[in-house]
Amino acid sequence: MYGLTLGIVTNTQDPDNLGRIKVKLPLRDEAENESAWARMIVPFAGNEMGVYFIPDVGDEVIVAFLGGQLEKPVIVGGVWSKSVKPPMANEEGKNLTKMIKTKSGHELTFFDEEDKGKITLKSSKGYTIEMDDENEKLTLKDPKGKNKVEMSSKDGKITVEAEKKIELKSGGSSIIIDGTGNKITIKSNTVEIKGLQVNVKGDTTVKLESGATMEIKAGAISQIKGNPVAIN
Repeated sequence: MYGLTLGIVTNTQDPDNLGRIKVKLPLRDEAENESAWARMIVPFAGNEMGVYFIPDVGDEVIVAFLGGQLEKPVIVGGVWSKSVKPPMANEEGKNLTKMIKTKSGHELTFFDEEDKGKITLKSSKGYTIEMDDENEKLTLKDPKGKNKVEMSSKDGKITVEAEKKIELKSGGSSIIIDGTGNKITIKSNTVEIKGLQVNVKGDTTVKLESGATMEIKAGAISQIKGNPVAIN
């Protein structure tokens, strides 16, 4: 038989791990209507590389037969139906959105309008990476949107937001921005702050404390002002 036929996937556990499946063939006798192991036609296949998408048991596929032999089936691809619907609808008929979606809900979506393109990678729980050409930005965010990193080429800035705390660590050094305690902590063996002009200001208190030696030095005039000034 050289034509194509519909098949229903019955087995995906290939004993030889070759990515093959078995399908139920309506054209065979009921007693032996399951096919031999059928190879998948994929966009790219090589030695331990390629595109790996295996249909699930119960999915509907199109089956062809090499040389017209029923014992040499190959799977041309999957098809949707009224009972097995696609993951999205082309309601406006513009066909601008493409998608890959797994059964657990992981999604890779391409919005393909010129100059407004967008690629979104989203996990089943809502963790998202979004590349937005229209707004010239890359966004990484959690399901609630309260923790995110945004890189904007248009504004030339990177924004990091956290609901509670941001921690930057390298070896034994760290910078912790604590939103719950409204506090910033910098920790390292040596901390250097340099600038043409450095201002340290506290609305109520500024405290400088050393466990050993403290040195305050100026290349020109040093001024200490207060009302009063207490040195002890």
